[in-house]
Amino acid sequence: MNWMEIDRIIHNMITIYTDKEALYSDVKKKFNWSDSQCEAAVAPLLQRSSWYDKVIEEPTPKKVVKKKKPTKAKAPAKAQAKAKTPAKAKAKAPKKTLTKTKNPA
Repeated sequence: MNWMEIDRIIHNMITIYTDKEALYSDVKKKFNWSDSQCEAAVAPLLQRSSWYDKVIEEPTPKKVVKKKKPTKAKAPAKAQAKAKTPAKAKAKAPKKTLTKTKNPA
């Protein structure tokens, strides 16, 4: 892993974290670095990414809006008509197909 890849990983971690100590401890764990190595790698990236100027916005709770479901009007005439029509479906007979069979002789 080269320094460009390490910087990319650290920069992605910087965008996620809001606590500096948590950032340093996770970088130390990820790369198995000492305190001075971690400080030397992360501090310049923090300054370059304007991490110190970052404003932490508290998420505002959104109001849950329940949507009203439209009520469906039942059509009794159609429901009764559908109940009477299945006899037509049963009246159709399946078509017979001819299959060729081989003579055993």
